[in-house]
Amino acid sequence: MTVFTLGAITFNNGVADGDGITWYGYVDGWDTLENNVEDYARPGQHGGITTANQYAVRQMTVFGTGTYEPDVSLYYTAKKKLNAESNALTQFASSPLIITHTEEIDRRIEAYRTSLRTRCQGDVSCEFELTVRCDDPRKYSDTESTLATSGTATNDGDIETFPTFTLTSAGAPTLTLGSRTVAATSSLPSGTVIDFARLTVLNGTTDYFGFMDPASDFFGLAPGGNTVASTVAGTWAWRSAWL
Repeated sequence: MTVFTLGAITFNNGVADGDGITWYGYVDGWDTLENNVEDYARPGQHGGITTANQYAVRQMTVFGTGTYEPDVSLYYTAKKKLNAESNALTQFASSPLIITHTEEIDRRIEAYRTSLRTRCQGDVSCEFELTVRCDDPRKYSDTESTLATSGTATNDGDIETFPTFTLTSAGAPTLTLGSRTVAATSSLPSGTVIDFARLTVLNGTTDYFGFMDPASDFFGLAPGGNTVASTVAGTWAWRSAWL
C-alpha cells in the first residue's frame, strides 16, 4: 500500500502513533483529473465549438481506519484526531489540509474538508470516510526549490507552477521572465513576499499590493528551465507541479 499523510497522520507505514493507533487507508481520486468545458452550439450543424476547457477542482475521498488494542475510548481519540487534522474549510478562514503521497517524487496537494463520517468497529478500530475539495488541481513536490535573485528556476513537473519572491533588501524590484514583467512603482521593505499565485504583496500583515505596477504580469514557471531575474536582492521559491 502507498504511504501517505493526512496532515500529521501517517497511513500504511505499520507504525502506531503516540496514542497507540495504527492508520491504514487509500485516497480515491488522487489520479483522477476532470475538466470544466464551456461550448456553444453550431447553428444548424452537428456538434459545437469549445470556448473554454480548463482543469476542474479535484474532488477526492480518503477511506481509512485507525486500529488499536481493544479500548473503546481510543475510538473517540481517533475521531478527535481526524477531526482536528482535517478541519480546514476555506482558504480565507483556515490553513489548508496537506495530503502527501510517497511516490518516485513525493507529492502534495492542498485540500479543504467537505465531509467526515466515522464509525466505531467494536472496540478495536475507527473507520472513516473523508471527502475533500482541492481548489488547485495541481500536485506539487513536497520539497520546495529556491533561487537567489537571478538565474534558472527549474520546474521538474508537467504544468506551470507559480513562485513567490521574498525581498532580502529594500527596493522597488522589477521581476522578469523573458518579456514578462512584474514591477513595483515604489520601494518595498525587506521581507516583503510577492506571491504570484495568490496575487498578494505582503510584509507580515501589511499589504503593499498598491505599490505594484497595474500592468504587472504575474507569470508562472513552465515545465523545464526558466530564466528569472530581479533588480533587487531576494529569494525565489517554488514547487514543481504535476497534474
